[in-house]
Amino acid sequence: MKTEILTITEEMAKDYLKGNVNNRSLRRHGVSYLCEQILSGNWACTGQPIIFDEYGNLMDGQHRLYALLKACEEKKGCTIKCMVVYGSEKQNFTKLDNGIRRGPQDALRALGFRECNPISSAVIKLHSYRKYGNIISSRNMGGRPSTEDVVDMATELKEELYESVVVTRNLCKSKLLKKSLALPIHLLLARVDKVKADEFMTRITDGIGLSGSSQILVLRNRLILDATDRRVSKKSTQDHVVVSWCINAWNAWMVGKVIKVLRTISSINDVPDIYGLTNKHFYTEVEKKGIVKYR
Repeated sequence: MKTEILTITEEMAKDYLKGNVNNRSLRRHGVSYLCEQILSGNWACTGQPIIFDEYGNLMDGQHRLYALLKACEEKKGCTIKCMVVYGSEKQNFTKLDNGIRRGPQDALRALGFRECNPISSAVIKLHSYRKYGNIISSRNMGGRPSTEDVVDMATELKEELYESVVVTRNLCKSKLLKKSLALPIHLLLARVDKVKADEFMTRITDGIGLSGSSQILVLRNRLILDATDRRVSKKSTQDHVVVSWCINAWNAWMVGKVIKVLRTISSINDVPDIYGLTNKHFYTEVEKKGIVKYR
């Protein structure tokens, strides 16, 4: 086998793809994600190679090459630096991509973060909120944030995330709300009013002092019923539904509106805005101008 590190141009990518026969189906969202990395300047030569077999057929790398072509459509002259391997045995194709993929939580762990799994999941939702104005995102809104994006935001929000872990710990232990939802919800509510956000989450957990007309009690009872149904049916309620319950209860509590039930929404586009949370609470000046609201 021969190995070299090359700066791959648009023409080289087209030439390499001529040998792209009998490869796996192309994942369009994967191409779009890699294209974004190239255009944003976040592409890095990691040592993961583009691989050709002994007959010149492309074994691994089609998504990177198609992403480069897509990037060149938007910005002429784009290139990527990448290791290229020639002459791998053809039968090795079945052994490619069989390893365990590293996720953002692994990167956070390597940087010394605690609670890496829930923080990673929470940051992905906070990234969605910052980009689309909704904790819950769908594929048509765009791909998941890159590991680098998650690490950058986790570093930015590190102290707040740790505070949310502490405040929501007992709530998560009660199984009424999972960590990946409790953390981002608390962090966002705390941006409006930390004292009230702490009280809101704590009262969901213990129910102390809640009267029959309490908006928090309506939410607590709904979450208890949901947890009971979950144990029986072994099916989880969709995240956007649970998030909408929490936000609707918060909104009603903040303005003193009486609610008797929390209804189930059908679409992530029906998740309500958080009362009191404005752009100044969560976006930089640049992000305020670029946010896309999916409503």
